Amino acid sequence: MTSGNPFPQMVETLTITEVSERARLSPDTLRYYEKAGLIDRVGRSAGNQRRYAAADLAWLEFLLRLRDPGMSIADMQRFAGLRRGGAARPPPGWHSSASTRAD
Repeated sequence: MTSGNPFPQMVETLTITEVSERARLSPDTLRYYEKAGLIDRVGRSAGNQRRYAAADLAWLEFLLRLRDPGMSIADMQRFAGLRRGGAARPPPGWHSSASTRAD
């Protein structure tokens, strides 16, 4: 993902294709993140198409910041759960597998 917010202020919702292009993730990855519980169930249009709201995009931006340094899906799920619970950062002594990997 490039620097800067790929999801500028928006009024309307975005399709999975629009979010995919902005986030530089495939639609399959977005669907997987939803299935894995990293993204809450996304709203749907009358035609049952995913429609991403501003809150969904802010959460996705957070997830991408976790993924960029190489955090595993399992660690992303754990940390996202903490964040949903109100934690601003991991508890003391918490380490992701990304922080323990050897280069």
